[in-house]
Amino acid sequence: MGEAIGTSEPLVEVRGYTFIFQSGPNEYRRLPEQRTRIFSLGESGYVVNKNPRHADLGAIVYQTIRDRLVVTDRAESSLPINEFGSSRGPAARDGAFAGPP
Repeated sequence: MGEAIGTSEPLVEVRGYTFIFQSGPNEYRRLPEQRTRIFSLGESGYVVNKNPRHADLGAIVYQTIRDRLVVTDRAESSLPINEFGSSRGPAARDGAFAGPP
């Protein structure tokens, strides 16, 4: 759920919240952090997550934090990237995420 904040040809930049379906309680849960994503309206399946400006791109790594795969700079920026994919354990199934270590 969000708003379009920019467009260019077949691309649209959207800022808003991600909702994930949780089969246990049979409900959708909103993730706490807002995201900025870029979608192609001409091709399905391509989604780009936009990093915050303050992210240290030289320090970006993939890590598993509390059983969730995230991209993090190990400081202030952390982004769960598999909320729609396979879970890595109970924390991924129940929507728990604590941020970077």
